[in-house]
Amino acid sequence: MHRRAAVLLLLVAPTACATPPVTLQHRFEPGASRVYRVEVETDTVIDAGGIDRTERETLQAESRLDVLETGAAGATVRLTITPERRTLDGEVVAAPAAQSAEVVIAPDGTVREVRRIGGLTPEVAGTDPDELIALLGPPLPQGRVRVAQRWRTPLPDGGEQRGRVRSLRVVDGYDCAIVVLGTARRLERVRRAGGATVRLAGTETAATEIAFAFRDGFPVEVTTDAEARMQVLAGAVTGGDVVITTHTEIRLVQP
Repeated sequence: MHRRAAVLLLLVAPTACATPPVTLQHRFEPGASRVYRVEVETDTVIDAGGIDRTERETLQAESRLDVLETGAAGATVRLTITPERRTLDGEVVAAPAAQSAEVVIAPDGTVREVRRIGGLTPEVAGTDPDELIALLGPPLPQGRVRVAQRWRTPLPDGGEQRGRVRSLRVVDGYDCAIVVLGTARRLERVRRAGGATVRLAGTETAATEIAFAFRDGFPVEVTTDAEARMQVLAGAVTGGDVVITTHTEIRLVQP
């Protein structure tokens, strides 16, 4: 248990206006590593090309983030995903091999560049490398914020993020700001649906709650519920709709 966590409870007054401001900036130091547990549940409803079915997939994995270097452009990190258990429609199936990607992350958690992908495929939780990084470090406002503060941020794809600081709380011994985010964005992805590879386009809405250790500069817990409503543009199956709902939980194991 971190001693500073107990001090936080003495400093926070009952009213939001009296709470101290906190900084939500991610901090990276060369050579540092973080290990998270990842659990993903995905339901895919397919109504396309004569296929009318629902597929359910679960994945349990370890996610390791190694900081390779830091600089003005951000931090270069290696994200390694090691799947441990995967099920498809209730049946245990072979999990993909451990795979990795090297990514440049800005201080706010934004993915600036994917430099190298070590075979990280959509079969890993149905998620692209940049999406996995975003789950570990979603973009957060720069500067100091207080409890109950709200913001709206445009996204590069024309979408929008809405956020607020809900409270300050101790989570696993860390002084954390509980940040609630809502996003809406356009997506275009290549996915497996009904046993076929297809290209999809549509919109995704997501609600995320982050317990962010503001003194240390990293998330302790991230929970996301997302729904993507997509149209089938091309592939082995064309025409129709695919709806993908995902529940993801990420918890810090080793700072």
